[in-house]
Amino acid sequence: MNKLKQVSRTYQTGFTLIELMIVIAILGILAAIAIPAYQDYSIRAKVSEAIKLTSSAKAAVADYYWVNNRMPTNRTDSGQANTTSKYVSGLTILSAGPDGGIISVDINENNTGISSRTSDDMYIILKPSITAGAVDWVCSANNAVDGSGNNINLNRYVPASCRN
Repeated sequence: MNKLKQVSRTYQTGFTLIELMIVIAILGILAAIAIPAYQDYSIRAKVSEAIKLTSSAKAAVADYYWVNNRMPTNRTDSGQANTTSKYVSGLTILSAGPDGGIISVDINENNTGISSRTSDDMYIILKPSITAGAVDWVCSANNAVDGSGNNINLNRYVPASCRN
């Protein structure tokens, strides 16, 4: 009699080349988005640390205002020393306009990583405003020491609380 031979097929399991290529393409796209976002986050963290160094200058300007009923015209008036750190090149108190008491923080672009992203200098400008006897601060990024420049390229490198 005829015996039917049973043919057994073995199936290989695993990924095909096209499936692997699709996965690699997806990872490449995710990396292309994630790496620049992380670099901005890293710079923002360093700038945030630099903003925290201004707390003594803000207190000195506010004290000067409460004692003299006017804003200081420079850092010496307020008794504030020049503050520097790894991420701050210097701190200046300006008397721009009738307000005065403007704190300008010169960010060290090399240590924060900003110099690799833009050619602009970066300053954090803290402008005081008197509200019901209290000194409130308006923070912004700028490419000029007195705040007269622009901040188009710099807003993404400052914390959300410092964007205008």
